[in-house]
Amino acid sequence: LKYYNKALVLAKENKVSWKVNATALCFNNIGINYYNSGRTEKAVLMYEQALQETKLQQQSPLVYCRLIDNLAHAKLKLNQLDEVQKLHYRAIKIRNELNIFQGENDNRLFLSEYYARIMDTSNAILCARESLTISRKYHSPVGILWSLKQLSIVNPQKALKYSQEYIKISDSMQQLERKTRNKFAKIAYETEEITNEKDAAIYHKKIFLGAAILIFVVGVLLFTVISQRIRHKELRFKQQQQLNNEEIYQLIQTQQAKINEGRLIEKKRIAQDLHDGIMNKLTSTRLNLYILNERKDPDTINKCLPFIEGIQKIEKEIRNIAHDLNKEVFSNADSFVGVIESLFLEQKNISKLKSHLEIDKEIIWDTIQSNKKIHLYRIIQEALNNVNKHAQASNIVVSILNQENYILAEIFDDGIGFSLKSKKKGIGLQNIFSRAKACNGSLEIKTKKGEGTTLIVKIPTRFKTKTA
Repeated sequence: LKYYNKALVLAKENKVSWKVNATALCFNNIGINYYNSGRTEKAVLMYEQALQETKLQQQSPLVYCRLIDNLAHAKLKLNQLDEVQKLHYRAIKIRNELNIFQGENDNRLFLSEYYARIMDTSNAILCARESLTISRKYHSPVGILWSLKQLSIVNPQKALKYSQEYIKISDSMQQLERKTRNKFAKIAYETEEITNEKDAAIYHKKIFLGAAILIFVVGVLLFTVISQRIRHKELRFKQQQQLNNEEIYQLIQTQQAKINEGRLIEKKRIAQDLHDGIMNKLTSTRLNLYILNERKDPDTINKCLPFIEGIQKIEKEIRNIAHDLNKEVFSNADSFVGVIESLFLEQKNISKLKSHLEIDKEIIWDTIQSNKKIHLYRIIQEALNNVNKHAQASNIVVSILNQENYILAEIFDDGIGFSLKSKKKGIGLQNIFSRAKACNGSLEIKTKKGEGTTLIVKIPTRFKTKTA
């Protein structure tokens, strides 16, 4: 009360900057103090003095409504019932007009006490229920307790139910209060421990920081070492791959040399056949027919007829040799074509798969770089191996065609195919992709389950086509 009076002096001297009417608020607080201490008459005087403040309703409608409710409740306690109901409903009207919800539960609770005093039980119960509903809506535990207590008084038939709920909420509030006190006590107790542990935590933090820095440095060093090792391995792999490519090229060159050697041997054989066989027969026939220049009697002519038939046999023999030579020229016109054909011949020997090879004769393989021919050979070889292992195909067709700026190789099989989305790239497919990339080319795979597979390889090159 002493400090309320000091606040009232400051409010009257206009030394506060509240948005509410400070003087009226101080009178209200002093009146509540008087009411709680049993000096209800003084409380009524304080409330009435506060309500006399000018423009109170416009400046502080919330304080104004509370003052009216408090005044009516104090008069109810003094048994001055004439204006109690009127004052409460006046506060209700102001709150409804200004949409003020603070104090509504107290208003209904005071009205319930008023109706209970005048023995209007139904309105007393109704107002107490409204107070309980409003208190629950705005989560006011104290308002809920007062409303339950009032309901147990005005509605004795359900007094047990309201009393049980009252006890339950009261116990919950007490437990919450104990937990809060225990929490603060625990905080106070733990504050000292936290202070003691602070220095140790800082020390440990320094240790952890130093260890983390050390681990980071070691990790960076390990990463650097591992990265260097990986780079060295990649370099060795590339060098080994280059050596393998050179070895393959040497094998192709060796095969070419063997083919050339075979050609030379075959040429010598043909020359021997021409010299020892056909030339001797022609010489013998010429000498035997030369007699016709001297004698042309029927007996001589009859003797020469078999030699004329022999000329036809010689002609047939020459035609056979020419045919064999022509066949050899077209089948071995280029060493790379021979290598591919040898690969297909081997394919036919090891597999029941029907294979067909088509190579554009307009391609001049001598003008194509050796590494590109090696990669193309390996791509076709790997594709044949994949078909043999996985495709379950009956036929395979390989076409190597001459396009304007690149070689187009298409490898088709009528096998089971596969799904590109679900199929992981094996080592074989990865090798094919890497070889196509190494040639600055491209690889396209067209496949569906049950519809076979087509590999389309495009290798850019600068070569000239044969002209007519």
